[in-house]
Amino acid sequence: MEPKEGNEQSSMTLAEFQKAIKAIKSERFREKSDNTLVYGYQRARFQTNQLERLIALAEQCQLSSATLKLAQWKRQRARAEATGERFKRLQREKQ
Repeated sequence: MEPKEGNEQSSMTLAEFQKAIKAIKSERFREKSDNTLVYGYQRARFQTNQLERLIALAEQCQLSSATLKLAQWKRQRARAEATGERFKRLQREKQ
Protein backbone atom coordinates (compact mmCIF):
# COMPACT_ATOMS: atom_id res chain seq x y z
CA MET A 1 0.00 0.00 0.00
CA GLU A 2 1.41 3.37 -1.04
CA PRO A 3 1.69 6.18 1.55
CA LYS A 4 -0.67 9.09 1.05
CA GLU A 5 0.82 12.16 -0.54
CA GLY A 6 0.07 15.68 0.56
CA ASN A 7 -1.37 16.09 4.02
CA GLU A 8 0.28 13.49 6.27
CA GLN A 9 -1.89 14.45 9.25
CA SER A 10 -4.80 12.09 9.66
CA SER A 11 -8.09 13.87 9.86
CA MET A 12 -10.55 12.41 12.32
CA THR A 13 -14.29 12.70 12.02
CA LEU A 14 -16.42 14.64 14.46
CA ALA A 15 -17.74 11.38 15.94
CA GLU A 16 -14.19 10.09 16.52
CA PHE A 17 -13.18 13.42 18.06
CA GLN A 18 -16.17 13.39 20.43
CA LYS A 19 -15.52 9.77 21.37
CA ALA A 20 -11.89 10.56 22.23
CA ILE A 21 -12.98 13.57 24.31
CA LYS A 22 -15.49 11.43 26.20
CA ALA A 23 -12.83 8.80 26.93
CA ILE A 24 -10.42 11.37 28.36
CA LYS A 25 -13.07 13.23 30.35
CA SER A 26 -14.48 10.01 31.81
CA GLU A 27 -11.25 9.40 33.74
CA ARG A 28 -11.78 10.16 37.40
CA PHE A 29 -9.43 11.54 40.02
CA ARG A 30 -8.92 8.77 42.57
CA GLU A 31 -6.20 10.06 44.89
CA LYS A 32 -7.01 10.41 48.56
CA SER A 33 -5.23 12.55 51.09
CA ASP A 34 -6.04 13.78 54.58
CA ASN A 35 -4.13 16.98 53.85
CA THR A 36 -6.35 19.33 51.86
CA LEU A 37 -3.37 21.19 50.39
CA VAL A 38 -1.81 17.99 49.06
CA TYR A 39 -5.18 16.83 47.74
CA GLY A 40 -5.78 20.18 46.01
CA TYR A 41 -2.34 20.16 44.42
CA GLN A 42 -2.74 16.56 43.19
CA ARG A 43 -6.19 17.34 41.81
CA ALA A 44 -4.89 20.41 39.96
CA ARG A 45 -2.05 18.33 38.46
CA PHE A 46 -4.58 15.69 37.34
CA GLN A 47 -6.74 18.35 35.68
CA THR A 48 -3.71 19.93 33.99
CA ASN A 49 -2.60 16.55 32.64
CA GLN A 50 -6.11 15.80 31.39
CA LEU A 51 -6.36 19.19 29.66
CA GLU A 52 -2.94 18.77 28.05
CA ARG A 53 -4.12 15.50 26.49
CA LEU A 54 -7.31 17.19 25.25
CA ILE A 55 -5.24 20.03 23.78
CA ALA A 56 -2.98 17.55 21.98
CA LEU A 57 -6.06 15.82 20.60
CA ALA A 58 -7.56 19.10 19.33
CA GLU A 59 -4.25 20.10 17.71
CA GLN A 60 -4.32 16.88 15.68
CA CYS A 61 -7.82 17.57 14.41
CA GLN A 62 -8.84 19.96 11.65
CA LEU A 63 -12.45 20.50 12.68
CA SER A 64 -13.77 23.97 13.50
CA SER A 65 -15.23 22.65 16.76
CA ALA A 66 -11.75 21.40 17.69
CA THR A 67 -10.37 24.92 17.22
CA LEU A 68 -13.00 26.33 19.57
CA LYS A 69 -12.37 23.62 22.15
CA LEU A 70 -8.63 24.19 21.88
CA ALA A 71 -8.96 27.82 22.99
CA GLN A 72 -11.30 26.82 25.84
CA TRP A 73 -9.01 24.04 27.09
CA LYS A 74 -5.94 26.29 26.99
CA ARG A 75 -7.72 28.80 29.26
CA GLN A 76 -8.81 26.00 31.61
CA ARG A 77 -5.26 24.62 31.69
CA ALA A 78 -3.89 28.03 32.65
CA ARG A 79 -6.40 28.24 35.53
CA ALA A 80 -5.60 24.69 36.69
CA GLU A 81 -1.86 25.44 36.62
CA ALA A 82 -2.40 28.63 38.64
CA THR A 83 -4.50 26.69 41.18
CA GLY A 84 -1.81 24.01 41.47
CA GLU A 85 0.87 26.63 42.05
CA ARG A 86 -1.29 28.30 44.68
CA PHE A 87 -1.71 25.01 46.58
CA LYS A 88 2.03 24.33 46.28
CA ARG A 89 2.86 27.79 47.65
CA LEU A 90 0.40 27.40 50.54
CA GLN A 91 1.88 24.02 51.37
CA ARG A 92 5.42 25.49 51.48
CA GLU A 93 4.23 28.37 53.68
CA LYS A 94 2.57 25.95 56.09
CA GLN A 95 5.77 23.94 56.62
